[in-house]
Order: sequence, then C-alpha cells, then structure tokens
Amino acid sequence: MDDENSNSSSSPLLPLHGESSSNIPTTLKSLFTIKNLFILSGPLLCTLICVCVNNKLDVSSRNMLGVLAWVFAWWLTEAVPMPITSMSPLFLFPLFGIAAADDVARSYMDDVISLVLGSFILALAVEHYNIHTRLALNITLVFCRDPVNPQLLLLGICGTTAFVSMWMHNTATTIMMMPVATGILQRLPSSSSGAESSSKFCKAVVLGVIYSAAVGGMSTLTGTGVNLILVGMWKTYFPQADPLSFSTWFFFGFPMALLLFFALWVILCLAYCPKAGSAHTLSAYLDTSHIKRELDLLGPMAFAEKMVLGVFSSAAGTETETENKLVTKKVILIDTDPDFAMDDENSNSSSSPLLPLHGESSSNIIPTTLKSLLTIKNLFILSGPLLCTLICVCVNNKLDVSSRNMLGVLAWVFAWWLTEAVPMPITSMSPLFLFPLFGIAAADDVARSYMDDVISLVLGSFILALAVEHYNIHTRLALNITLVFCRDPVNPQLLLLGICGTTAFVSMWMHNTATTIMMMPVATGILQRLPSSSSSGGESSSNFCKAVVLGILQRLPSSSSSGGESSSNFCNATTSVGGMSTLTGTGVNLILVGMWKSYFPQADPLSFSTWFFFGFPMALLLFFALWVILCLAYCPKAGSAHTLSAYLDISHIKRELDLLGPMAFAEKMVLGVFSALIVLWMTRSITDDIPGWGTLFNDRVGDGTVSVMMATLLFIIPNKKQQGEKLMDWNKCKKLPWNIVLLLGAGLAIAEGVRTSGVADVLSRTLDFLGQTPYLAIAPAVCVISGFMTELITSNNATTTILLPLLIEIAKNINVHPLLLMVPGAIGAQFAFLLPTATPSNVIGFTTGHIDVKDMVKAGLPLKFAGTLALSVLMPSLGALVFVSLKTGQQY
Repeated sequence: MDDENSNSSSSPLLPLHGESSSNIPTTLKSLFTIKNLFILSGPLLCTLICVCVNNKLDVSSRNMLGVLAWVFAWWLTEAVPMPITSMSPLFLFPLFGIAAADDVARSYMDDVISLVLGSFILALAVEHYNIHTRLALNITLVFCRDPVNPQLLLLGICGTTAFVSMWMHNTATTIMMMPVATGILQRLPSSSSGAESSSKFCKAVVLGVIYSAAVGGMSTLTGTGVNLILVGMWKTYFPQADPLSFSTWFFFGFPMALLLFFALWVILCLAYCPKAGSAHTLSAYLDTSHIKRELDLLGPMAFAEKMVLGVFSSAAGTETETENKLVTKKVILIDTDPDFAMDDENSNSSSSPLLPLHGESSSNIIPTTLKSLLTIKNLFILSGPLLCTLICVCVNNKLDVSSRNMLGVLAWVFAWWLTEAVPMPITSMSPLFLFPLFGIAAADDVARSYMDDVISLVLGSFILALAVEHYNIHTRLALNITLVFCRDPVNPQLLLLGICGTTAFVSMWMHNTATTIMMMPVATGILQRLPSSSSSGGESSSNFCKAVVLGILQRLPSSSSSGGESSSNFCNATTSVGGMSTLTGTGVNLILVGMWKSYFPQADPLSFSTWFFFGFPMALLLFFALWVILCLAYCPKAGSAHTLSAYLDISHIKRELDLLGPMAFAEKMVLGVFSALIVLWMTRSITDDIPGWGTLFNDRVGDGTVSVMMATLLFIIPNKKQQGEKLMDWNKCKKLPWNIVLLLGAGLAIAEGVRTSGVADVLSRTLDFLGQTPYLAIAPAVCVISGFMTELITSNNATTTILLPLLIEIAKNINVHPLLLMVPGAIGAQFAFLLPTATPSNVIGFTTGHIDVKDMVKAGLPLKFAGTLALSVLMPSLGALVFVSLKTGQQY
C-alpha cells in the first residue's frame, strides 16, 4: 500500500492492495529469467526421466525417479519457496500414480514431527523468559578472569553456545546467543590503540558462536533438523528395526561434538588470539564487572523461569522412546502457566541493559498461596486428569483396559476443550502423549492420524484465500455485486440482499471468519455515510445498519482463531450460511469429512461435489430465510427508502471501484487459479454413471491434491508488478491457521482411537435403547443440542469433534445411514446466532457499534428455528438422496 495515497483526502475507506498501473510489460526476454528457468527445470527433468529412462523399470519406479528430480531441482535452486516445494509431493505422488492422496499426507506426520513441535515450543519458552541469557552470563562469568584471558573467555562463550544448542535448534541458539556475545564485545574499542587485538577477538567470538551452535547441535536429536531427518529416514526405511532413540544418539553424538568443539577452540585461538599482550589490551575495556552488572539487571530468577527450566530439564533428561511424548506434555505445562506473558514495559525502561530482558520485576511476583492456586482456571485444568483417573479406576471392570483408558482420555481432552482451560491448539496436541502413555496407540500411529487429504485441502485452500485477500479481490467482487443491487432511489431490501449475497458467495470459497474480517470493512464503508440515530432519519438508518451487520456476521459457521483460541461465528448470519455450502467454507465441514474417513475407511469418500449438492440448497434456503427475517425486523417501513437515498447512492460505490482501478494482471491470475480450482473440485467425482477426471488417475487424487497443486501455481506465476516477483511468496503465508490444522488433526486422532480401542462397541451397546426411536425425532434434537452446546459451552469445532463419534453409534443402533445424523450434528453446531460470547468472533460485530445482544437474539432465534426446520425437512429427502448413495459396507 502506498502510505502517501492512504493519507490523502481522496483515499478510499477500504485498504487497497492493488497494483499500480505501471505493470511490467510481458516480453519473451522478461519471461526467460534465471528463476523461471529454474522453475521449468523441475518439470522438464521429470518429463525427460519418465520418457527416456530404461523401459525395464516399471512405470511406478520411473515416475518416482522423475518426481524426485522435480522436487530436488526446486529444492536445490530454491526457485519455489522451500515450504511450498515440500508440499509438492501431496499432488505429484497421486498424479503420477505413486501413492494415494491420503497415504502421502500421512507420511508428513509422525513421532519425529511431534518431537519438533514440542521442542520448538519449549525453546520459545526459554527465549521468552531470557533463560538463555542468564545461563550464558553465569557460565561466561566463570571463565572471565582479571586480567582477561582471551582464550579462556572464548572457551566460555563457545562452550555456553554449544551447551544451549544441544537442546535447542542451532539457528535459534545462534539468534539468541549472538546478542549475548555482542553485548560483551561492544565494550571493546573500534578504532584506537589496541583495536587490532580487540578486532581479532571479536572475530573469534562471532565465529565461535556460529560454529559452536552447529557443533553443539550434533550432540542431540533436537539440536539440528538434520538429525531429525536421519531418524525419520531410519524409521521409514526400517520400520521393524529398533528405534534410533535420543539416548542412543547421545552416546555417539556427544563425544563426536566434544572433539569438534575443542578442535574449533584451538583453531580460533591460533588464528585470532595468538599474542600474549592481547590479554592486557582487552582487560582495559572488559572485566567481570560488565557481566555482573548484566546479571544484576536480570534480577533474581523468577518463579516462571524456574518452572520453565524445570520443565526443560525434565524433558531433556527423559529416556529413550518416551521423550517425544513427554516433550509434548511439558509444552502443556508451559501453556497453562499464567505468567507466560512478556512484560513490554520492562524492556522499555531507561535502565534496561544492553541485552533484551523479559524477566519479571519483583513487584510483579504474586506470592504463592493455596488461595492463589485454587483459581477457576486451575480447577478446570485439574478437572481433565481427575476425570480421567476416576474413569480409569471406577468404571466397570467388564471393559477391557484399552476401552477404559480411552474413555478416560476422552474425558480429559473434552474437559479441556469445553472449559478452554488450556489453549485449544495445545489441547489438540494432547493425544500425541496421552494415547501412547495410556496404551491406546503407538506414538507414530497417533501422529499419522493428524495428517490426511483433508488437512491438505485446508492448507491449499487457505493459501488461495490469502492470495485473494492480499490482492483485494474480495473487495472488488463485493462492490461490483452490490452495485447491481443498488438502485436510485435506494431499495433497502434489495441493497441488503446484495451485501448479504456477496458475503455468502465469498464465504463459500473462503473460511467464514476470514470472510467476515474482509467483508465488514466493505459494509461499514457503505454504512458510515448514513446519519446517526440522534439525527433526522436516524432511526431508519440505524435499523438498516443493524440489518447489514447482522447479515454479514451470521453467515459464518466456521472456526478460526484469535490468540490461539478457536472461533466459529461472527455476529452475522450471512457468513455462517454461505460457509455451509462447501467443504472449505467452515472447519466443521472438514471435521465431518475427516471423521467420515476415519470411521469408514472403506466407504465412498464425501467429496466436494457430493457435499455441494446438499449444502448449497440448504444454504440457499437459510439465506433467504435470513434475508426475510432481517427485512421484517429492520426494514419494514416504506419511507426508509427515501430516507436512505438522501445519504447513500450509487456514486459512493462507483467511487470505491474507481479508486481500486482496473483489474491488474495479478488479480486476473489469482481469480483464474481460484476459478480453475472450483471447476476441478466439482468435476473430480460427479456420479457413478458420469465419472469425473479423478478416474484418469485411478482415483488416487483427492480434493486436497487439487488444492495444493493450484496453490503451488501462485508461487510460479509472475505478478508483473516487480521483476521476478510471483503472485505469492512465503512471507504472505505467515497467517496460515495452524491452530485449525491441529484441531482437525486431533479430531481425526480421537476418531481413530475410539474405533481401534473398542469404545465404539461400548457406545453401541449402551445406546441399544434408541433402536426403536424414529429418525424424525432424533435428527432435530441433535441439531438443537449441538447448536446450544456451541452457544453456551464451547466452539463449533469442539462441539462437532465431541458429538460426531456418539452420533455414529446412535445411527448404527437405529439402523440409519451415519451421515443422516452426522450432518445435522455438524450443521447444527454452526447455528450459534444468539450470544456474542458464543464464539470470540462474535465480538467483532460489536466493535462496529451498530448492534447489541437484543438484536442478535431478535434475528438469531428465528434463524435458528428456520435452520432446524429446514434440516428436519431436507435430511430425510434430499439428504437421503445424496448421502445414502455413499456405501459404507453396511445395509441401512
């Protein structure tokens, strides 16, 4: 964005990300850049190998060699961002017939990745509380003498770096230790007598930190990504072999690193600290008082620091095969610590040291008493383990141990989800250690449950949505569609239809929370021209503003996060309704698909097109019900059209469009890629009689395959804005919702655990009494219960994850197709329209100042009733037609 333009009097009300008119002209010369040639090298090498390699090789082996050449070419040249290249097997393997989409996706997650996740979160805690700085200064103080011995001081700094790097990634260690080193070195002279000695010593220290981080990282599995790759390869190629555990590696890696460390120290001493007189020179500028002053400024070790150090030490000392599970468990302890928050004020004080400090001041330390520990949040945290213990000890002994333990773990996880005592993404990681510790499943099996084609679909879709947002395509689309419905004089009902319809359409293809965030400025940009309620015509404009804000927010039934918490609905209904139409519009639909695949792995997949045939008519009915409700409640007066016309006309919308300018090349390309993705989704699998293009690849491809493939194109197609710049780069993808990925993965893991542990059979026997209950009585009840659970207790994602396993067993007992109960449960969880506290997202609507709780209940209650009624009618009719055709291997 051009800052000067944004401050001018003619700047638009909406943030613009469009390109300037000075697009780079496309010429043959501009296309043949080095980077583009590197991009082409991957497909070209793959084609050459697939066509020209010895025909004695079978097709699968030849294709695999070609794909390897493609991926390695992109990795070596970095023509495509490394993370995107790393995702390319998700579409290359299925397209080349090497493996099915689900099998490829599951290879992306195992116990080694769990180790990485837990270790990095622990490392962030160490960095946050500045424990590395305290450790470095204390150890360096031991080696700092008076007068200074350069060799000994160098040994202390390098030794500290190597030690820290044993337990943290070497890059993170270097980032954290370099300020420690430079904080000491900046006292040395730059240009004066003795500058040569100090300059050489500075070089020795900086080189020592860089190389010691690498050497120290060799000692342990978590010190460097290379070691983790080695362990992963060992497990993949030799699955029956003994695992390469943390302790096994340490017995070899530590002596090796020790030898290299002393070799490094000797080399640096000989090259940069040879003169005997350098000690006297350095002592004039550097002594122990500097280090002691830094330690004094850090203050005594606070409670939070001691706890993090204790957690870190216990995780590092864990033996062999359990270290990955316990590292993840230690992360839970850190995230439940209320002190895990940086004090920005301390870092800005006038007495702040040369190094960044995040320690607590003595005035902030709350004395630990029994009363301070017995808080509501801490009780909620304890409720999980306590419920688990009660179930494991007291539940009927007729159950086998695995089933009883699974019930206990479910109680633990659901208690944390319902109370949100622990952040939702961290709770979602808890099965990674609970399942192995309770003997429910092996660590690798649990981890692999966290990744499949549904997760690939989420990743690809969100990257595409970020591209749409970055180029402001949603704003252009919204303004153009709204312009169609804006008449002179203004017809409030028609304009409301246009704004809500646009929001619902955008939400079909983008996550509903993202849609609300993007569409709310569009709506408020139009509404801010209207008068306040205190002025003439204020009542009509106020009611219309409420209708528009509610219309946008209640379209959102998906979940997203803010500050690590999952959220499902905004104040408006349009985003919720639109998101129901497609699998990618809401996280709840994705959880439903994942559960279906986990419980019925041999069943026909619930594809994008199959869901659309039911979801779109359902959403259409709800959308018009919403529009009618809002019109009756907020736009009843005939005179309101004349009142609004005095403040709002077509010229405002046209002016916004003019400020956006003509559609640039990059916008056209993103829109083209997005449109192609929708077409590929809809045509991959059509009907039994009309097979889609997926049959060309033996049905190995999934919706996630297409999603990642089209997302990859965004990193290949130039944007014609700057030479060599592509439509997207990895920096624009930093907002990917990893919390939703973890939540979806946890749902899949729980579904697999319920199925394999025998809990599914227990639930089935318990629910025998429902066998005679008619379906028409259960389906509406399921919808209402799931809706009020989301409204009053938890998020829609958590509600869906909790209810769906139970609904599957109920469906088996009443002998109906499982989807006929799973779908009402999932969609009902999105009917949280009544309270602003139903989800964190609902709060956003209140920031506009146009609505209050009474307005939400006034519009939300009739909409909830209309949604339940529509589901009750559509499920036995259209739902039976669409979903019963998906075979599960059981007759219903």
